[in-house]
Amino acid sequence: MGALSNYLESGILNHIFKQVPYVAPSSLYIGLNKSFIVNDLESGIADEPTTGSYARQQYISSGNRWANPCQLNSSMAIHNNYAIEFPLATAAIGLISGVFISDAPTSGNILFFAALSSSRNIREGDQFTIPSGSLKVTLD
Repeated sequence: MGALSNYLESGILNHIFKQVPYVAPSSLYIGLNKSFIVNDLESGIADEPTTGSYARQQYISSGNRWANPCQLNSSMAIHNNYAIEFPLATAAIGLISGVFISDAPTSGNILFFAALSSSRNIREGDQFTIPSGSLKVTLD
């Protein structure tokens, strides 16, 4: 996951250079994006599914849910230690092309986003899962 949203970049810059506190959310919410449009995601607009029992998945941001940061090539990275499982689709959701991390179960602020390595068509009865170690957030 290689991009930070404008919201998060602004929060980090204000925190470091202007001593404006940035409070990390206690839970993160993993969401799926149908059309991966960088400018929309940068400004906090996601094209989320609206059918098939889709919902962002809560992933607590404490304890051992995330691995310790480590070097990955020339970047620093962190990844999920447990699988992130979305509910079985009760109807066709359609093509998913990206994933994002938000600070709320609905609306809220997008923090990070990335395109999937290959889009996935989610049909009725499918379950989208992000395996342990597969959601990697990197910073250069």
